[in-house]
Amino acid sequence: MKNKALIIAMLGMLPLFTFAQLPFDALRFSMTGPGGTARYLATAGAFGAIGADFSTLSANPAGIGLFRTTEFTLTPGLTYNSATANYGGMLTEDDKYKLNMHNAGVVFAFGNRSVKNGSWKRFQFGFGMNQLADFSGNTTIEGDNPYGSILMEYQKKAAGIAPKNLDLYDTKLAWDTYLFPDTFSGSNGMIQYTSAIPNGGVRQMKYIERKGGMNEVVLSLGGNYNDRIYLGGTIGFPTLHYREDASYREVDAGDTIATFKSLTINDYLNTSGSGINFKFGIIARPFDWIRIGGAIHTPTFFSLHDEYSRSMKHRNDVGQELFASSPTGYYDYSLRTPMKAIVSLGFIIGKFGFIGIDYEAVDYSAARFETKNDHFTDVNRVIREDYHEASNLRIGGELNLNPIRLRAGYALYGSPYTNGLNDFEKSTLAFGLGFKDKNYFLDFSWVMTSYGENYYLYDPEMVLPAQIDNMSTGMIMTLGFKL
Repeated sequence: MKNKALIIAMLGMLPLFTFAQLPFDALRFSMTGPGGTARYLATAGAFGAIGADFSTLSANPAGIGLFRTTEFTLTPGLTYNSATANYGGMLTEDDKYKLNMHNAGVVFAFGNRSVKNGSWKRFQFGFGMNQLADFSGNTTIEGDNPYGSILMEYQKKAAGIAPKNLDLYDTKLAWDTYLFPDTFSGSNGMIQYTSAIPNGGVRQMKYIERKGGMNEVVLSLGGNYNDRIYLGGTIGFPTLHYREDASYREVDAGDTIATFKSLTINDYLNTSGSGINFKFGIIARPFDWIRIGGAIHTPTFFSLHDEYSRSMKHRNDVGQELFASSPTGYYDYSLRTPMKAIVSLGFIIGKFGFIGIDYEAVDYSAARFETKNDHFTDVNRVIREDYHEASNLRIGGELNLNPIRLRAGYALYGSPYTNGLNDFEKSTLAFGLGFKDKNYFLDFSWVMTSYGENYYLYDPEMVLPAQIDNMSTGMIMTLGFKL
């Protein structure tokens, strides 16, 4: 139970410590989903055994082996993210629009399909970019807490520590802004801090703005052996950028707290970095109507850099404002994400279309933060004990009404948390439409992903969670050329 409480607290607390990363950041950068072309997204990414789409270079690289001609794709899109929060019975909504580049790439196909059986018919080389994750979104949480305040957590953390030794990123700011008006000696002789909000009873609000995403540059090689075995390998170079600007407020809405009017805590966190991974895949076609695929993704080895800061403001009843800010912190570290295994089935229905099924297994407890001084021992322990293996399922298909293609797909991503610690089970529903000519194609897709989570503003022993329903809707278009 201790570890469960710890990870919930880490999820909700303002994310600025001596080092900024928390267990949830390992999860955030490990939970990559289908990204790439509109055709791929319209089937919810169920292409592991189908192939012949640039997106498969980041999923099952053997899919490159099914390309017969050189092909170029470009995929812009518009994403709408919304979040509805319920905190203490008060509902708040927020949203954000973002333009994305989901894919840009080219695959070159070499060889002669007419060569005799029992030999390699074609080889392929591809390079370009697929989007793996979009971190953008706005969340607003608001509600009344008649019993508590974040200062209760700060008092607990500051107990026994002299003012000059308080944490520069939270308790020292509270002291400098007179949110801790004074000190006294507790019953155990330890120094204790008084609070500007001694009995709680405030309206609490938090606004979070997130920006950024993860893109992967891929270099892939593949081959077609006798139109029965397709092999492929990818070297992936993912880059990520995540920025979070958060503002937390407590206000004396009823004007019942002496000397106190409001407190505001502003946080800034910027994470950037790059990594490398390897992917290997195979697709077998024992019969013309069925394909069987498998792929292994190594861990991604990220080198990351954080920049972070915090400021605090206290406004009292007479209108006086007291302000303090932390120094800007910097931290360099490494992250190793979990490996993935994917098995796939593809059913080819003559010239009328296909149905694809992908099953993916990923053990999120295997993620690890690393530094030379091993500062992440406790964080990695929480990751190891409170995350577990999740199963992800993707099902999709295409109906060929030449020259029109109709597509649909559904995906379910299992919760990474042990014993129902949090929700975070994701589901994706997708539809698409395509037009294909001899030398070009144009595809459109609509993709909706939803999931729920419990968000704690601070220590879960002191505050109830906000229940947040998140939804992301994407409208994506791919323009492709065959050369």
